[in-house]
Amino acid sequence: MADAHTGNYQSVGEIWAGVSRPPLSMVEALRAARRLTRHFGATKFGAPHQLVPAKMPTKARRCWASRRGDITLHRGWERLVHDVSHAVFRHRHPQWTPHHPSHARLEREMAAYVLAQGWLGGRLKPAEPASRTLSEKREARRANLTARLARWQTREKRARTAMRKIRAALKRLDKAQAVQS
Repeated sequence: MADAHTGNYQSVGEIWAGVSRPPLSMVEALRAARRLTRHFGATKFGAPHQLVPAKMPTKARRCWASRRGDITLHRGWERLVHDVSHAVFRHRHPQWTPHHPSHARLEREMAAYVLAQGWLGGRLKPAEPASRTLSEKREARRANLTARLARWQTREKRARTAMRKIRAALKRLDKAQAVQS
């Protein structure tokens, strides 16, 4: 096994070897990228300062998503970890080259973290919404209609009040004109 400090990425490949990589959705990819960035971009892990939210990934890259569990560096989990490790490494060491020997160590740590967190088992997938029964749907519809009716009744009352005030102002105006003439 080659040492990661020599710039050889063989140790990173050994972590992924024999690991089944499931498909990766865009939602999962963004969640994983943000969590990796937040975790490894912290000052306690060697960053000069905590990564601010503006530096967090806001969109998942298309190459991160994988409909089938890809086993290459071109798509899926390996690509996500590789790309995020570059972003964090650039934040930690802006003066070093992108594939500095220390980058392989960081990428290896990130890959091990992903496996240890169980993210390949689907822990980052969004929860499926529970299907509602017909009675629950009707009850939700009833609550919605009741709320809409209450809003319209409030608007009606506000309109009546406004019309009453306008009529009173018109009466005062007519009375003032009658006194002047």
